[in-house]
Amino acid sequence: MASVSAPKMSLLSTIPAVMRARGFYLYTQDGTRIVDLWQDGGQAILGHKPPHVLREMKSGVERALLAPFPHPAQRRFLKALESLFPAKAFRLYQHKSVMFQALQKAGYPREGGIVDPAFASHAEASCALWRPFVEPSSAPVLLPVLPWSWAPSVLVLDPQLDFPAASDLLSPALLAGATRAVYDLIAAQKAGRTVSPLLQKSIRNGLWEMRGIYVYAQSSQKHCALPEYEALFRRFLAAGFLLPPDPSLPIIIPESLSGGEEAHLMQVFKKNSP
Repeated sequence: MASVSAPKMSLLSTIPAVMRARGFYLYTQDGTRIVDLWQDGGQAILGHKPPHVLREMKSGVERALLAPFPHPAQRRFLKALESLFPAKAFRLYQHKSVMFQALQKAGYPREGGIVDPAFASHAEASCALWRPFVEPSSAPVLLPVLPWSWAPSVLVLDPQLDFPAASDLLSPALLAGATRAVYDLIAAQKAGRTVSPLLQKSIRNGLWEMRGIYVYAQSSQKHCALPEYEALFRRFLAAGFLLPPDPSLPIIIPESLSGGEEAHLMQVFKKNSP
């Protein structure tokens, strides 16, 4: 899904120690502010430190509901998912690895074979990520990238699909935060998210292409194979922008950039196009 594989995680170690994250900014130990274009693979697409989500989770933690007990929170989370994905069925998993085991037993591709709509539309895909603010795949199995790093792993299924694996019991505290995150995402999707025409023009120049708010190399395979990706990562970081530490993940344009930040980002994209 939106996680970073272990071999690529090493790029994150090149960042100064991050002491605080708020909105789409990271604040490091040496006093630097970095604009986050990774956004935890999309799990921080509504920003870091979402106040309503943290409040809901804190309430569950204060009641010591961290273990996966039966609780109405699971039903509430399913109701929120139904609002986001009408007329679908769902499976919930405490761990991503368990979800992928269930997929593989049902004959679906491994993690690397799952289509990402941030790069291209694949109408024939059997299994795809679902990302907000971009046209979704019509695959019968969707893996939503929800805006909360501690959200459970979710499968969104065509209701006619015979999918044998059952859901896990989940932590009520984590479910409370995830439920709030889903409703926040629904509201954000209604409001919409756009990228300014000037920034779009700057990005679509050379190496880069866009789908909605997502930026990628014109060939995702080329992007993944770029031997200079580490150097590219470091150049963006030196300019104050954090790229995904895994080049197979899309760059995500933040919801809000100041005029100066947008102009600076345009220059960085232009300088790093062939």
